[in-house]
Amino acid sequence: MVGDMDFDKKGNAYVLEANSTRWHVFDRSWREMTGSPFGETLVGNGIAVSPDGSEVYVASASENKIQRWR
Repeated sequence: MVGDMDFDKKGNAYVLEANSTRWHVFDRSWREMTGSPFGETLVGNGIAVSPDGSEVYVASASENKIQRWR
């Protein structure tokens, strides 16, 4: 189940699983490109991506933190 979603300028979708520790990246044809664990105990509640897709930000509902991936 999708918890949150954002898109980069190429149309790739960055999807955060609801009540989970994982996020995924899908291309414009909805083929999964990559995914990442958010953390063992951190539950995400929001995701944002830079326009060029070089940075992904995930907000933690469980610890009120934001993690960044490059």
